[in-house]
Amino acid sequence: MDYDFRMAQVVQTLRKIGANRVLIQLPNGLKKYYSYVAENLRKIGIQSYLSLSHSWGPCDLALKEAASTKCDTLLHVGHHSRIHVWRTPNLNIVFSPAFFKKNPRKVVEEAISILKERKMFKVGVFTTVQHITFLSECVHTLEENGFKIYVRGAPFLARGQLLGCNLHHVRTLKDKVDAFLVISGGLFHPIGVFFASEKPVIQVDPYRNLARDVTDAGSRILKIRLYYLLKALDAKSFGVIVSTKPGQRRLTMAEHISRILGNHGYNTSILVCDEVDLETLENVPWIDAFVITACPRIALDFQENFKRPLLNPGEVKYVLSGSVESYDPFDSLNMLPSISSLQNVKRRET
Repeated sequence: MDYDFRMAQVVQTLRKIGANRVLIQLPNGLKKYYSYVAENLRKIGIQSYLSLSHSWGPCDLALKEAASTKCDTLLHVGHHSRIHVWRTPNLNIVFSPAFFKKNPRKVVEEAISILKERKMFKVGVFTTVQHITFLSECVHTLEENGFKIYVRGAPFLARGQLLGCNLHHVRTLKDKVDAFLVISGGLFHPIGVFFASEKPVIQVDPYRNLARDVTDAGSRILKIRLYYLLKALDAKSFGVIVSTKPGQRRLTMAEHISRILGNHGYNTSILVCDEVDLETLENVPWIDAFVITACPRIALDFQENFKRPLLNPGEVKYVLSGSVESYDPFDSLNMLPSISSLQNVKRRET
């Protein structure tokens, strides 16, 4: 077993709240462990079901599926560092962790060589929740090698924990560090750190036993953002997308953006969906570009899969001004820009 699901604590929590029917929600990479989780629940008389839908994060709770299967509890696994119960009138939601057991220390030592070679000695260190149990040890290893280490926390997150859509705590270190070290699998979280800071990012990947500089990958995605943002400046019509996912539903923001774009002469439509994908958007061919008020990472990570520009709310001001000269990559992560600031944007004279 590669992961520690804290099953004894999960079972104790489910017993305490009197769970009988539980919908288990796992990220795609962890769905293969469903049988293990379900067997532990079966031993205490709990009937379980597996949600086959995506589980992008705590913003994406399978509430409709839980209601459809008449479950009294939703067990959402893999996005929290501790077990937490959220009680609602009709459903108990239990958030539980999934900690990867492999210590990344040896890979951190490889990253140290990269940092020393480039004379980057002031380092911000962050990790995904799967590796949070090893964060203190990794920080200690870096400090033993002469690095000045910065670690920040954020509301509802453990110290040093990354969430793909919430990187304000990373932003606070932008002017304090030479580089960031990110412990995670894949490019998703390191790219987010790059966009929040525009600083070099060294990744420690415990799954691949690999330390690498991913700054060039971040720069490439930044160029893609600018290319599609420039295309959006020529758009005449915008589709403003509202998600039905509980933690991504920003209807008021969508309505404000639609109104402001309309006041600037653009044709706008408010579009509602659960998952934003290419097939869904191909059904609205009259739209030139889209503003996504759901998850910021759709536009950031998947833009190349779409033929038309995908913008996030923080990037709308560039369309209104008609210029990307002052583009700040952090705006691509800003889902709640000030409405008054958008209303006051003036068209740049050409």
